[in-house]
Amino acid sequence: MLGNAFAVSYHIPGTASGNSTFTFKPYKACTLYHISATGSNANNATFTVWKNGSDTLLNKTNIDVGDSGTPAVADKDDFLNNEYPHLATGDTFTVVLDYDGSSGTAVQNFSIVITFLEG
Repeated sequence: MLGNAFAVSYHIPGTASGNSTFTFKPYKACTLYHISATGSNANNATFTVWKNGSDTLLNKTNIDVGDSGTPAVADKDDFLNNEYPHLATGDTFTVVLDYDGSSGTAVQNFSIVITFLEG
C-alpha cells in the first residue's frame, strides 16, 4: 500500500496569452508522485514545479507540455535526485507555466493534474 493518493488539477481555458503561476499549500504532509500536463494543440509550452518558491523539484529546468491532448508525464525519473519529493505541512507547492516556451506556439486549453500521496 502506497498510502492515500489525492490529485490537484489546474486548467486554463482558451489560448494562453502569458505565463501563469499556480500555488497552493497541501492540507497535510505529502509526497509528489506524478504530474501529467497537456494542451489541446501542438505547442511549445513548458512547466516547472517548485517547493517554497525557489526549491526546484525537477532534474531539469522545464518539462514540455504535451501536445494535441496527449499528456506529457513527469514522475520519479524527472524529480530531483530521482526521488519522490516530500512536502511538509505548511510547505508551498508552485507550478510555473511558460505558455509558449521560447517564443514558440502558445498552449491552448492547458490542463495539469498533480498526484500526491499522503505522508
